[in-house]
Amino acid sequence: MIGAIETAIVDRLKGAELGYKMLVSTFKANDDEDIAVVLKNSRNAALVVFAGESLTEDDGGYGAITAVTFAVLLFARNVRNERASRSGDGGAVGAYQMIEDVKALLHGNDLGLDIVPLKHLRTSPLTTENVKGFNHSAWLVEFSTAYSFKPYSAEGDGNLAEFIRLHTAWDLPEPKGTTTDLILREGVTNV
Repeated sequence: MIGAIETAIVDRLKGAELGYKMLVSTFKANDDEDIAVVLKNSRNAALVVFAGESLTEDDGGYGAITAVTFAVLLFARNVRNERASRSGDGGAVGAYQMIEDVKALLHGNDLGLDIVPLKHLRTSPLTTENVKGFNHSAWLVEFSTAYSFKPYSAEGDGNLAEFIRLHTAWDLPEPKGTTTDLILREGVTNV
């Protein structure tokens, strides 16, 4: 479900007509060098990342509910200065407008999935070491949701997924004589 939620967030942001261009993608956590590459190649960016699970509880029946957090890393860059990257200028959007747009697109939205609608948790500045001097503004916008799942039970039927492949290995006893001897005895000749 985590991958489906991440993909749905990306699709929602990509499909929005905001009046400005923004790179929208997923992000592998803990990689500041990727952030530098994004800022060098894109003026505005929204990178979606799974930020973790925080709670799993029984739902009172035969299932459990897991609370998850996703974050949207927002980057705005303006060649004028860092203030313009936050507030925008007459011709370019700033990070503050991007924050408002992302919250409006995602808060209260279930993205067409069987999840609790996304809830905006917090917005905080994002500091990165590898992007000094880019006149950029970087923000982390976090959302929470929850989904239910049926945990595996040893008392169940044991069917976790569709049976697709079976890998086995065994040792066969060595035949008496060599392979060539066996083939020649059977009347097969080398062509």
